[in-house]
Amino acid sequence: MGLGGIKPKRAVSPGSDIMIIRPLLTTWKKDIIAYLKEKDVPYRTDSSNLQNKYLRNKIRLDLIPLFEKEYNSKIKQVLINLGEIINENYDLLDNLSDALLKDSIVEKHENKYVLDSSVLS
Repeated sequence: MGLGGIKPKRAVSPGSDIMIIRPLLTTWKKDIIAYLKEKDVPYRTDSSNLQNKYLRNKIRLDLIPLFEKEYNSKIKQVLINLGEIINENYDLLDNLSDALLKDSIVEKHENKYVLDSSVLS
């Protein structure tokens, strides 16, 4: 996952047509909770999300609030933007490298490939 974060839409596995879609991924938690309260819809909180023994929780519960308070009140949005940029760059490089590899294949035999190294260089 890293700085790219969780993608809002991805295949269950490489090559699969089955997609996992996370429609609320870009919605702030406070907005979701406010909506649920407004509609009088009960919700549950996973108690493990409140424990600092997991790195993701330490970041969310300690580090992000420290950055918001001491450095940049909009750090969450900055990190979201950074993640989007990273994902766009990853996708671009992934597509370019796939195309380059495809263009460099000279011969294909079962599980073996002969590549034109001049294309790769």
